[in-house]
Amino acid sequence: MRTSSGHMLLVAVLFSLFLSACLRGKDEIAPSSVDATAPAVIATTPLDSVKLGPSHTTITATFSEDMNPATLTTATFAVSADGKPVAGTVSYTYKTAVFTPAGDLDLNKLYTVTITTAAKDAAGNALVAPYTWSFTPGVALLERDDTGDAEVPRIAMDADGNALAVWQQWDSVNHYWKIKARRYAADRAEWDARVEDVSSGKGDARNPQIAMTPGGDAWVVWQQHDDSLSFPVSSIWASHYDAITGQWGAATLIKAINASATEVLVNADTPQVAVSATGQAIIVWHQLDGPFCTAAGAPVATNCNPSSQQGQDRYNVGSVVASRYSGGVWSGPERLEEDNLKGHNAEQPRAVIDSSGNAVVLWQQTIALADGTLMTNIYANRYAGVAWAAAPVLVEHADEGAALDPQIVQDSGGNVIAVWRQADSSGRYSIWSNRYVSGAWGTAALMEKDNRGDVNAPQIAINANGDAIAVWRQFDGARHNIWANRFSSVQNAWAGEALIETDNAGDASEPAVSLNGNGDAVAMWSQYDGVHWNIWANRYTAGGWSVAALAEENDAGDAHDPQPAISNGGNVISVWRQRGGSRWSIWQRRF
Repeated sequence: MRTSSGHMLLVAVLFSLFLSACLRGKDEIAPSSVDATAPAVIATTPLDSVKLGPSHTTITATFSEDMNPATLTTATFAVSADGKPVAGTVSYTYKTAVFTPAGDLDLNKLYTVTITTAAKDAAGNALVAPYTWSFTPGVALLERDDTGDAEVPRIAMDADGNALAVWQQWDSVNHYWKIKARRYAADRAEWDARVEDVSSGKGDARNPQIAMTPGGDAWVVWQQHDDSLSFPVSSIWASHYDAITGQWGAATLIKAINASATEVLVNADTPQVAVSATGQAIIVWHQLDGPFCTAAGAPVATNCNPSSQQGQDRYNVGSVVASRYSGGVWSGPERLEEDNLKGHNAEQPRAVIDSSGNAVVLWQQTIALADGTLMTNIYANRYAGVAWAAAPVLVEHADEGAALDPQIVQDSGGNVIAVWRQADSSGRYSIWSNRYVSGAWGTAALMEKDNRGDVNAPQIAINANGDAIAVWRQFDGARHNIWANRFSSVQNAWAGEALIETDNAGDASEPAVSLNGNGDAVAMWSQYDGVHWNIWANRYTAGGWSVAALAEENDAGDAHDPQPAISNGGNVISVWRQRGGSRWSIWQRRF
């Protein structure tokens, strides 16, 4: 027992010494660090005060450190508009909280976002103060088909501000392009939920164009390939929108013309459409006709049968063709010029039509001058209610250089304005115009006198009173800018060219213009900022042009091909195509 007691005493002493040493060591070790730093919001999307972002966006807040996900809810990550909470869900991944709205946000409405002090980091520290920012969605997707590209947006508006937008969209299942349409209802200030398939059948449907009456009826036209044929050929199709029923009619084939039993239609493309206030319509297009042959080596075109005239110089030639709609029926296609000589191609037709069914068609055509030089001129033909004129009329008379890219508009009195670009003896292109008044064309006149560089892409809009605005793209020696000129029906003259954008960060391109019945207008274009192509706009009112402004701030990708429409109340609806990820989409903005 003594031995056992001694051992126990020794163990007790050693344990006491060990415990004492441990306690002394603990006192000498520095205490472990404790996180007492409050988290902070270091980045948000959308950015604070953004006014032109997308409506279908998610809202994100990035923090300075890891957060406790349980403290990030719709109560602590709150979104509101007009004092009411916005429904949605909150998720969290590595320092970033994401608020996903239950639906698209409203355009042009102020949204406020607040991260409250109930949001805490992983150590339980809260924000020092609530973090708040705001933004206003300004742009929205017009279509949500993410299976393929959407391109070539076009828009038309009636007298009440209702609009129809059309575009071509790739069908990744059937592997061809379709024509789509969507309607904007002015009384509800929103787009219809449904997107319509306007084209039918298989085969690529491309290049849609649309025109609308003041009452809201509309025609859309397009070119479409026939997949049943073993060779590529496209025809012209059309579909009618009835404003009373709110329905699109069945796609209608506008039959192609054959000059004789031996002529083979090669291709019909680039259709354009115009409608009158009372519903008459005209479609014009470029058609590649032939084959034709030379006769005994002379430059005389005759219809050529390839199987029986081997060895002759066979060729095709571009023609301008039209079809008129009146009394519920489309007329048979009619060629508006009969120049079938080799190389004498007619193309880029444009048309107008009045309420009496009178129509004017404008186009560019290549001819041979006396010295054999080929020259491209601007021609017109008029339908006077009974028949087309026997021969086209030359609208411009300066044979110094080629005349290209004709555009045409008409007021309610049947007065017509044509604009185009034309080269001078030095090869520099300028903007020219001519008017058809009281049954005759006037004398072509130069519209701008800036000789620093070429012009291209002329566009023009007119209202019922005869006021018009033309816009174009012009090189100044360093970059391309957007210019405009206004025609006053009261003064019966052009006011003079005006530079309507001054952002010199990069080139401006693709101008478009719309004019309302009060004389107010909006011009839009695509402009490069060194990184992306963006959409810009400028308004014209009685006081003149305002300052150009960015029309969208969605920097997901390049934006191109803006198309505006302005109501009599001054409200603008615009559409364009924009790259986002791997595809092109159609976007819209109302302002």
